[in-house]
Formats: sequence, structure tokens, C-alpha cells
Amino acid sequence: MNGSCLALLVLWCIFSWSRAFLAPATQRASFEKILTRGASKCGKPLFAEPTYYRNIDDDETDDDEDFVPKPYKEADPAVLAATLEEYQSLKEQLLKDTLLFGSGCSAVAVVLQGIGDGLIFFAGVLASALYVILLGKKADSVGQEDSTLGGSLAVGNSRFLVPFLLIGSLSLKNVVTGAVDTTGPNILQTVPRDQFVCAILGFLSYRIPLLYRQIVQAGVDQDQLLEMVPGSVGKAAKLAREAREKEE
Repeated sequence: MNGSCLALLVLWCIFSWSRAFLAPATQRASFEKILTRGASKCGKPLFAEPTYYRNIDDDETDDDEDFVPKPYKEADPAVLAATLEEYQSLKEQLLKDTLLFGSGCSAVAVVLQGIGDGLIFFAGVLASALYVILLGKKADSVGQEDSTLGGSLAVGNSRFLVPFLLIGSLSLKNVVTGAVDTTGPNILQTVPRDQFVCAILGFLSYRIPLLYRQIVQAGVDQDQLLEMVPGSVGKAAKLAREAREKEE
């Protein structure tokens, strides 16, 4: 494995870990957005509306000893159960989509690159599925009492080690089987470029179904997708849409 590939892996891991520890509020907001999306379909809010503890006027002082804060309203159990069920279904669907899409791409890799690279691509897909599972563990740990570096948070953040384990296992396999020459000057190049590319593409295969599902849930139509394409294709799609709107 050459130095540039190793540097890319290190940079990716540093960036991912920085996002995990420097932006916890953003991750919590995303998780709560997933939970509240299902609640809106049930017609009732999952999280209680804010309840003001007291109404302070200009003539009032803050030293009222008889003041008793109002308790928060309890969440609707039926809405909470429906939302959690939808959340679990979302995680299972994402894992299923990752395996199905990755398996199809692995079959294409077998046809184009041979059985060896196809199997390496599928190993990347399995690593991708493991990453999705650990990502779900990370989302489950949000708001829990053991959401610390020594608890479920550590389990979820261990997903950042998955690509290193993938490439490390591939490197070890090549060394043990003698598939690469480790006696020459390039002793660290134990993963050929084609194997590295297949493994990484297989590992990133979870992103395509995830992006597709986000687009479907957002209700983006074909014209909007074409407008997102950079260059003349996007401009042509935008002009065509504007022309249709003028005719209507």
C-alpha cells in the first residue's frame, strides 16, 4: 500500500473523529429529526411543547419562595412506540439496501475485473454493512446515560476503524499468501492499487442507497435532479423547466 493511500485513510479517520466529538449537537439534532418525522404522521407531537415555568413581569422579583415549577408533559406512549418502530425499520432498510446494492456491484466487478477483485469488492461491502450497524449503535446511544467514551459511544465511534481493518486484513492476506514481494525497496506496498480501489469502493457502497433514500423522502423529482448536475446538462434542464412553466 503506497504512502498516498495511507495518507488518505489517515485524513479520513481524523475528519470523521473530529465530526464525532466536535459536533455532538448537530448529530443529536439529526437524530431527533428522524424521531419526529414518524411522529408527524401519527398526528401527535412526540416531544412535548415547551412549558413556561413562570411569567415574570417588570414589577415581579425573582425571590418568590412559593414558586413551584410546572412539570413537563409526558410524551404520548403510542406515538413514541410508532416512531421507534419506524426508526428501527429505517435502520434495517438501510442495511438491506447496502447489501443488495453492494452485491450487485460485486457481480459487476467479477465480470469486469475477475473473481479476485470481485471478492475483494464484496469484502468491502461487508465492511460497509458493519459500518452501518455501528452507525446505528451510535445513533441509539444519543441521550442514553452510558453515552460516554467508555460506553455505547465508544462502540459507535469504533466504526471509524472499519476501513483500516479492511485494508489491514487485505495487506496481511497478501503477505501471508506471498501475493506481493516484501523483500524489495517497496516493502510497504502490500496492497496493489486495483485491490485498494475495489476494497474502498465496496466500503463506500452504503452511501449510494443512503443518498437515494434521502432523495426519495425529500420528494425530489427527475427535473430537480437534472438541475443539480453541474455544467450544461443542469442549465439545459433548468431552461426546459422554465419553458414548460411559461407555456402553462
